[in-house]
Amino acid sequence: LWRAEAVDPLPAWVEDAPFADMVLMIAASARGAILIGPGRQAVERLIERLAPQYALDPALVKQIVAAESAFRTDARSPKNAQGLMQLIPATAARFGVTNPWDAEQNLRGGMAYLSWLLGHFRGDVRLALAGYNAGEGAVARHGGLPPYTETRNYVAGIISRYGKTEHPYTVIAR
Repeated sequence: LWRAEAVDPLPAWVEDAPFADMVLMIAASARGAILIGPGRQAVERLIERLAPQYALDPALVKQIVAAESAFRTDARSPKNAQGLMQLIPATAARFGVTNPWDAEQNLRGGMAYLSWLLGHFRGDVRLALAGYNAGEGAVARHGGLPPYTETRNYVAGIISRYGKTEHPYTVIAR
């Protein structure tokens, strides 16, 4: 018998192991261990493959996924945001996501939304991140970065790790 324990963050030896792309995250439950999704390196490779399709810098998407879900496909917020990019059901539907727990669908939906936000806010990463966190309506109502502590911390944290405040953009109708 073996026992599964939650480990967060994963030890460096797991992250850096040559087989890490095959490591699947598991969670302990009363009935044993359950599969919850691909390991971080597999998700990062998926981001690197998909991001160019949405004209996005993979480094920005990775920072958002890290902040939103810590690369966990099973993440769910108290506000019912779901999956890697923490899509609320209305946003998931808006961008064609039918299964928010599917890593690729969730990433595609989140990247489509981020790409739309960058176009809407003319490449301003701060405003796009604020829109991603609080909704584009909140950014519009406040004429910029909303005064919410959570949103301000979210934007500041990602900007500090990403290091850029501007991103190339295309205006997309949605």
